[in-house]
Amino acid sequence: MLYFGKLLISAIVTSMLCTHQVYAELSSSGFGIFGIVYDSDPSTPSTRLDTEFGLELDLKSTTSQGLEFTASMLFEAVSNSDGTMGGAEGSAGEIEIMYGGFTLYLGNVGDLIYAGNIVDYYGYDIGLTDFAELSTGFNLPVNGFDPSKNDVNVYPIVTVEYTHENFTAGASYIDENEEWQAGLVYTFKGFSVGGVYGITNENSSDRDAFWVVSFGGEIGSFGFALLAANSELQDQLSYGASINYDIGTTTDLSAVYSDNGMDDQQATYAVGFSHSLGGGVSIAGSVGKTIYDYTNADFGVIFDF
Repeated sequence: MLYFGKLLISAIVTSMLCTHQVYAELSSSGFGIFGIVYDSDPSTPSTRLDTEFGLELDLKSTTSQGLEFTASMLFEAVSNSDGTMGGAEGSAGEIEIMYGGFTLYLGNVGDLIYAGNIVDYYGYDIGLTDFAELSTGFNLPVNGFDPSKNDVNVYPIVTVEYTHENFTAGASYIDENEEWQAGLVYTFKGFSVGGVYGITNENSSDRDAFWVVSFGGEIGSFGFALLAANSELQDQLSYGASINYDIGTTTDLSAVYSDNGMDDQQATYAVGFSHSLGGGVSIAGSVGKTIYDYTNADFGVIFDF
């Protein structure tokens, strides 16, 4: 983290020298989850308690010319599949620089697909633990923060995005596996259609090309997200669909179906709900099948702050 600290100090000092005036603010946000999880996988406890905690700290400085620097740190602790849980060891540091329509991300950040600004890779939240998502089991080299890995040394990701009117273009690069991604999204009348193409050396000595496209939007109380993807390392096309329906202002019903295109794995599907209790607190639950044909279910409380 010393590297990111040096970047932060350099950014703030530079802006002070150039403008003699800096506006700084510190903010925090986070979430907590607790509940019960059922999993028919014989290698794990059939029923276990699930607890998760996440905290993000943001330090923002804006120069008088409108150049905005943000340094963020994310801490997260999650339960393991065997029911154990460690401390909040998983953490990620990020530097964000914004000016006009340009945004530059540096550090332990997500690549272009993971960030979700070009394509919707995950769809709507399902239940308490999101065990089923729009891209569950997809064989694409998507890189982002994973608190379960608790990596001490991570290769930084560089991601840049530019927005002009209804278009956003972006690109990301990871030096570790010489992976790059580039994409474009167009937003219109509550809908968006986007695509990303990339190449990586992550899985073999040969370059693996991959692509992903998504289309989604909202029609009244109904929302949907459609996803398709492919790579040179999978058997068939991957695809998924995620839907959400608002019942009033407090209750959401959601469902997801995902086929990862691998011949030896099953499609994932689930249905779930979320009901707001007010004050950032909600109850949520879901039930469905995983890629290995195991039944999963969850129920519990989610609170945001």
